[in-house]
Amino acid sequence: MKKYLLIMVALMGIGALGSLLPNAEDGNAGLTSSSLATKTIQRVQTTVQSTDETIPWFPNGFKEHYKSGVAFKKSDKALSCGTCRGVGYEVVSIIDCPNSLYVEGNIFDDAGVIIDWTNDSVHSLQAGQFAYIELTSYSGGARIVISEVSCN
Repeated sequence: MKKYLLIMVALMGIGALGSLLPNAEDGNAGLTSSSLATKTIQRVQTTVQSTDETIPWFPNGFKEHYKSGVAFKKSDKALSCGTCRGVGYEVVSIIDCPNSLYVEGNIFDDAGVIIDWTNDSVHSLQAGQFAYIELTSYSGGARIVISEVSCN
């Protein structure tokens, strides 16, 4: 997301950044042009960072998996395997996954010990497109936690 915001800032041109430029009223009188440029960059970075942190790219109710560019939301949809245990997720990616989106999860027992793993994939997923995946188990387990996400 930061890449896109920085590109937008660059395309806007320096005239549109007037409010971010340091001036004498800010106590910058007598600074060299290099120092003023450094202060300007710091202000732009702070503005971009605060915007990036307040506006997530994914829809409400979704959570991004460790800055992977892929966000998940637990689904209420019934699992496709009648006797298995598991969880279904709605998935969306901010980037294209032209070959596949692969998701892996660890299966934990009641004591919190990993006893198995599971996975699912989608053949391809375009940026902004939604998909449904299931992480399931026939070996029991109390819960499944996503452990790996790969967009290829």
